[in-house]
Amino acid sequence: MRLQERLDTTNERVDQIAAGLETAKRILGTSLDEAEDRLGEDVDRVRKQVSVLEDQVGAMREGVDALGTRLRALEAAPPPSSSVPGWLLPAVGAVALSSAASWIYMLASG
Repeated sequence: MRLQERLDTTNERVDQIAAGLETAKRILGTSLDEAEDRLGEDVDRVRKQVSVLEDQVGAMREGVDALGTRLRALEAAPPPSSSVPGWLLPAVGAVALSSAASWIYMLASG
């Protein structure tokens, strides 16, 4: 009889341990599933961000290429001509010097 009681007690403990292990397994399984779902969402979000950044880099490269083309065109173009004819340059220079001298005199005497 005593042996039967021990066997019953041992069976009860084994059943309790098995139930605890099943519960732990369900909890861990659920936690792992949730972690996988979150990780998948994070990976998707990062992939979208990378895609946006790649698009931005592509747009920037196109802009740089366009600026390079414009720069090469400007470098190849002849220099702009002066809007003042050559024969008028001494007169423009004299007026500018006279005006500057007037301002200096006015400020110095002021």
